[in-house]
Amino acid sequence: MKLITKTLGLIIVFTIISKTNFSQKLASDKDASKQILCQFNSYSIEKDKRLQQEFKNNGQLKISYSCIPAGIVVIESSNTLSDHDIELIKQKVNRIDATYTILNHLTLNEVESKCATYRSN
Repeated sequence: MKLITKTLGLIIVFTIISKTNFSQKLASDKDASKQILCQFNSYSIEKDKRLQQEFKNNGQLKISYSCIPAGIVVIESSNTLSDHDIELIKQKVNRIDATYTILNHLTLNEVESKCATYRSN
């Protein structure tokens, strides 16, 4: 009976770990044409809250990832970003009065790695 219990336990743990890794991979491999990455020069919890509020009731655009220590925010759309969407994002970001740069050369995995580096320092 102990062998069956241990085997079932291992199968359940393996399933949970596999599902988590698969979900994270799917989330990080999203189409770059649906995302815009902003890196802020000085980003704080207060600014993050204000930015989250800017995108709170927008059905198409949302903040999918935010790293306060690195000052990086990933904003994504349910569709490919149009020029109009990018302008709308810039307007909303400019409302929090923070200097930022748009990063087109980083993937979400690289951003998460950069954030982990900032958090560990």
